[in-house]
Amino acid sequence: MKDLLMNTVVLDTETTSLNFKEAEVIEFGFVLRFKDGEWQQFNELHKPSESIKPEISAVTNITDKMVVGKPSFADAYTDFDQILETVGSVDDTVIIAHNAFYDRNVFENGYPASTVLNHEWVCTMRMAKKLYADDDTVTQFNLAYLRYRFELDVPEDIPAHRASADAYVTAKLFEHLLDEAQAQGVFAPGLDKRTQLLEWMNESVLMTKMPFGKHKGKKLEDIPVGYWTWALDNMDSLNDKKDEYDADFAASVIHALEKLS
Repeated sequence: MKDLLMNTVVLDTETTSLNFKEAEVIEFGFVLRFKDGEWQQFNELHKPSESIKPEISAVTNITDKMVVGKPSFADAYTDFDQILETVGSVDDTVIIAHNAFYDRNVFENGYPASTVLNHEWVCTMRMAKKLYADDDTVTQFNLAYLRYRFELDVPEDIPAHRASADAYVTAKLFEHLLDEAQAQGVFAPGLDKRTQLLEWMNESVLMTKMPFGKHKGKKLEDIPVGYWTWALDNMDSLNDKKDEYDADFAASVIHALEKLS
């Protein structure tokens, strides 16, 4: 497991929008693990092309005054690419993020030349869902909740919604999730942990209960078939042409309907 962690880069972005298609990075943070077992934090603010909206400042605590004179992320991401090369090759280094779908899409839409897109990504939010899908004591999967639910070894003065701080919390969460995956038998002894992790992450998260809506909490197989007929035609999370499509939720619905047939 030590080799896997040494070849891990955990990152987080604070951006100008929740819509990854128009989001610009205003703060980029990442952590690396050194031989002493400690995570080293790196952080930098970036000036976007337009003023930061007060709604964004209210969440990130980043204002226009703070980014005066800072480089745009478009002009700075290559510095991170160079650091990434020093950690390991594309075949070795794994990128970790909480809600990696969003962060990866921010790069794909705004910074598509970054070499970070050549690496394998692992999402700690999805990893937690796989490990605790049917655990009723885990009620949320956002980073702040999981930090306190699992009593992660994080200093109390580390704030939420700042890039390097969230990256550090994500790194500690990743350590916890690896231990839990080991306990649940995800890793076979003697085999490469990185390969096993990626193969396991590629498998669908098969949830048994409805995660949202009027049937939230019900077993998927107990929800009337008529509802699923409507959902398949109207729910964006089940439409693979929509940005909101959730492959895990779709696989779970299909699995439940197959049990009913």
